[in-house]
Amino acid sequence: MSKKEHYYKQCVYETPTEQGVKRDTAWIPENLAKVGKLIYFGEKRDNPEELWTVVSVGNRMRESVLKKKEKTNRKYRESTDI
Repeated sequence: MSKKEHYYKQCVYETPTEQGVKRDTAWIPENLAKVGKLIYFGEKRDNPEELWTVVSVGNRMRESVLKKKEKTNRKYRESTDI
């Protein structure tokens, strides 16, 4: 029996701040990767600073490939950081 593969999409998301807008990029689960979707990062759902709006959706990648890339990047950073 094969395990169902999950997909992620690279998204740009933003949240308003006192100084303007804070913007970031991350791979998020495909079901949340929709422009205009409101998402929370963190545990406090009542904190407006943890509520983000997806503003751009990009490439799609399988979870297994994403994990391999993350592992490779972590090893590279460990070997190059002083």
